[in-house]
This record gives sequence, C-alpha cells and structure tokens, in this order.
Amino acid sequence: MGKHSLVFFINGRKVEEESPSPETTLLQYLRRVLFLPGTKGACEQGGCGSCTVMISQKIDNKLVHFCVNACLVPICYLHGMAVTTVEGVGGTEKGLHPVQRSLVDSHGLQCGFCTPGMVMTMYTLFHNVPQPTADQMERALEGNLCRCTGYRPIIDAFKQASKACPCGLGLCQQSDSTDSSIETRTVTEQNRDPSQSFIFPPELQVKEEYRKSSVVFTKGDYSWYRPGSLSDLLQIKQQHPDACLLMGCTSVGFLLRTGQMKSKTIICGSNVPDLCTVEMTDTEFIIGSAVTMRSLEQALTDKAKGVNENQLRTFDALQDGLRWIGADQIRNMATIGGHIMSQAPNHDLQTLLMAMGAQLNFLYLDKNNTQKSMSCKLDDTFLQNGPGRFGSAEIMTSISIPLTSKCFDAAEVLRLGKDLIVQQSMTANRKGIDWLRRHVKSRGYRVHEVHFPEDMDPVHIDASLVPLVPPTNERKGILITPPDRPMRKDDKDKIFKGSSWEIIDAPFPNSMIVPECCESTAWLSINMLMVGPDKAIVEETELPLINLLESLGIKCIRVPYRDSYIFGGSIHCQTLDVRRNGKRYNYSPNIDSIEN
Repeated sequence: MGKHSLVFFINGRKVEEESPSPETTLLQYLRRVLFLPGTKGACEQGGCGSCTVMISQKIDNKLVHFCVNACLVPICYLHGMAVTTVEGVGGTEKGLHPVQRSLVDSHGLQCGFCTPGMVMTMYTLFHNVPQPTADQMERALEGNLCRCTGYRPIIDAFKQASKACPCGLGLCQQSDSTDSSIETRTVTEQNRDPSQSFIFPPELQVKEEYRKSSVVFTKGDYSWYRPGSLSDLLQIKQQHPDACLLMGCTSVGFLLRTGQMKSKTIICGSNVPDLCTVEMTDTEFIIGSAVTMRSLEQALTDKAKGVNENQLRTFDALQDGLRWIGADQIRNMATIGGHIMSQAPNHDLQTLLMAMGAQLNFLYLDKNNTQKSMSCKLDDTFLQNGPGRFGSAEIMTSISIPLTSKCFDAAEVLRLGKDLIVQQSMTANRKGIDWLRRHVKSRGYRVHEVHFPEDMDPVHIDASLVPLVPPTNERKGILITPPDRPMRKDDKDKIFKGSSWEIIDAPFPNSMIVPECCESTAWLSINMLMVGPDKAIVEETELPLINLLESLGIKCIRVPYRDSYIFGGSIHCQTLDVRRNGKRYNYSPNIDSIEN
C-alpha cells in the first residue's frame, strides 16, 4: 500500500496534504496552518467544548452531521469528510447566522471564549433536528462549558434561533400543520445563504473512493493506516501486530500530542463497513466494534419497536447506560470497541455489559492467511489479562449481547415434594426457569411456573405462597397466599386441582406499614420458617398469623424479627435448612409427567 494524499474540506474549501502528520490534531491545523482562530483551545482533553466543530460525512448514502472536539481528532481521521467551523457559519463579512444573531440579541455571551463552540453545537443540532425540544437543546449543550454567562440566556437564544430557519434548508419551518407552500431546498452555490459555506461539497458526494479505498498517511516516524475493508484490516494488523488499533477518536489525539502513544503505527478501523453494523437475531444483539455510541443509541431506538417486553429491558438498560457516557462530542466519536478494548476497566459500560453476559468476538489471520475466529466473555478474566490475552494480531469485530440472559433466584422457588413452584419475577425470568427445568428433570422433579397478577413487582415467592402443613393420609396440606394478590386461576387449577393441597387466604398482617427504606411488602408477615410438621418460627408481632397457626395445631416459636424487614426479608430469608429427615413425597399424583 503506497502513500496517499489526505483530502478533506473545511468550510467548503478543499484541503490536500501530501504528507499529513498523524500527530497533528484538527485544532492545531485550523489555528496554525489555516489561520482560522475562531475554534478555541482550552482544556484540550475534550471536556470543555470550546473547540467544537461540525463534521459531515456520507454514510450509507446518507449525509450525517455530528459535532466533535477538534482537540481530539487527528487530521488523518478526516479523509473524505467535510469540516465546518464557526468561520463557515457566519461572520462580519458575510453577515451573522441566525444562531449567532440570537446569541447577541439574547445577551448569551460575555467573554465570548466559549461562544464559537456553543454556536457549532447548536448549528449541528439544527441540521439534525430542525425543531428541537428544550430537552434536546439542553442535552446538546452538555459538552459546552460556560464560566461567566450562565446557560439560561444561551438556551433562550437558541429557542429564538429555531424560529429563523437556522439550518438554512427551510426544514426548521416545517411541521405537521405547516402550509405545504413553504419551500424546502437543496443548497447550491446560487441559492445558499451567504452567511454559510458549503457543508458537503459535490466532490465528496460523488467520489466513492474517499470512503471505500484503503489509504495510508506517513510523516516522520508515524504511519496512519485507514483500511476500507475487513480483509485489508486483517492484513495490515498481521503485518503490524504491535500497531495501535483505534475505532473512534476520543483518546488518540491526546496520546499523540502528549507523547504517550506506545506505537508509531496507527490503524484506524472506522471505515470498515463490517465493523459498523448493528444486527439483531431472535436471541442476541450484535454490535460492530466501530459503531459509535451515537449510532448505537439510534439503533436501539429504531430496533426497540419490534421487541418483546423481556428484550426491551435489555434495550432500556443499554440506552440508560449510553446516556451518561460523556457529552455529544464524545458520544459522536467513541465506539463500543474502543470503549471495551482501551484497557480501562472503570469505563462506564463495562459493568453493565458484564452483567448482561456480553461476548466479545475476534478475528485474525493465521500463518496461512486464513481467517480464524475466537470469542470470550467480557468478565474479570478478560479485564485482568487485557486485550492481549489471545495474542497481538487479533481484532475485536463485534460484541454479542443476549437479549434475554437467564436470570434465576432460588428464593423464587417453593419445593413441595417432587414439585418445584417458581414465579416469574424481577429476579427470575423465563430463560432462568427453563434452565432450572432442564437441570432438575433427570432427577425426577417437576417445575411449575405460577403468576400473581396483582403483584406489580414480584420479588421472592415466600411472601406470595407459603406451605403451612404437609398433606397426610387424613388431611390435605395447607398453603396460604395473600388475598389481595391471589394466584392466577389457570395456574391454580393446573397445578393444585385434584392435588393433596388446599390454598387458603393468609390473614392480613398486623400492620400494612413497612419500615422506611424497605423495598418489600407488608406480606413479609407470612415469611416464616416451618421447622417441623407442627412447629414454626414466627415474627412475634404477627398475631393474626400466630392465631391461624395455633388453630391448626402448630406450635409457634415467637421471635422479635420485624426490624429485619428494612433489609427486604424476614426469617425465611435469613435462615438456611441444611438437612431434614424424611423422604421426597409426590404430593400431586394427578401430575403424572414432567412439565414441558
């Protein structure tokens, strides 16, 4: 692969560098080479937003705009892209853009140092969301710090700007109730607003090689490879096993600028189509390693429309986790692969993905140039051994997240001889119950799933269904259940009709008020421990329950245990049966086969 020239556009002007330095950031290039001082440098770590610019890129034949921190982005990353700075939005010569004018009119600036970044953030938002809500505006500005003006006049300024077509395309004036005569247009040299430069020049729109070709930029000791296909990426990584592989641009600029980059060879996989996909099967959600946090958020929103309730929990958890990763300038560049492989175990999503049972998928070329794959769980072993646990030529291509990981809690199981009664709850899902059923089937146990529809937040079955006395030849066994949240009739008929058990209403608790901070219910009152056919350990204040037990000939051992309610449990939750005498009975002979 020979050397290439770097080509990108800034404010509609073509920039071509024959020997671009991977060490040069966009902020340095703008200020020191092109003498465009509007983009400010302050923290130079991506935290303040004063260097915000807009990048425009064609992805899947769609023009996409996103704001980034110019201090973090090496210019080599920008091949085939267009950059808009505050000078391209408006100025004294071309006139102020509506976004800029509204800041002046609303007194939205004082020292003005943060203002160019504010302008570019909102300029980008208006291009993507012509009529943003107040919440969208506030979220967009999370990555822009202002130390003197305060944010209220800035927000007011952008609300005012939204009325003046700040996107320049007429889209801002459109709504469901808008007169269809309002014109929307494609910006050309003849009709564009003189305060705005071309955002995405025609050359970038028609030349596919800018996006699809593999290129390399070299200057001094550094080489920057940007492969356009997965096969090229694997070949380059095989040739340079110690190279730094990056997918986004949230840390490489800082590491290069501060001399902390360990390798002089950098491979950027952001343009490999196979790494930029988000797919969903019946059982898992597969995210390409070069998918940005911004793209993943959008994909989750789009794909959530067709999933079931259990799968939606996975989507919601991911959405909530993504929401708190940096600001938009970071989310627009940070990728799922870079997030996981950056050897930083304290990163925000690590714990969530580990809890979800995420699997990491890798590819590499063997000595015969044959593609080989491998995978591993994202777990403590991976974090301790780091990305090099397999070797140095492997590339993480995707992460697979089970849509419904098995979730199972033994406290959701009630054993009645050969029958295990399990409720689907906040701590036990259908896959967990199926797992239990498979594992105990060969041991002669039957697993039955029960539901208590009136219990909106079911957690642990011992506050919903409790056995008092076992069946004998002379009498049926007795189970109690809260009368205000009974078992579903179909479950009751299927499991207990014709069986040796009778279900009766439990007496209401002595008090329906639970201790402060307790996340359980007052029905912890029936959470007791039967230590024999005629002996039970019971909370001493639960007199209604004690009266019922004594009427059944059960001796009650009264203990002061109510203070433990604050921990969400009671006697049965905090004791353990090690061994009991007797044998395993079949209390439900009417069920003559194991439930499938």
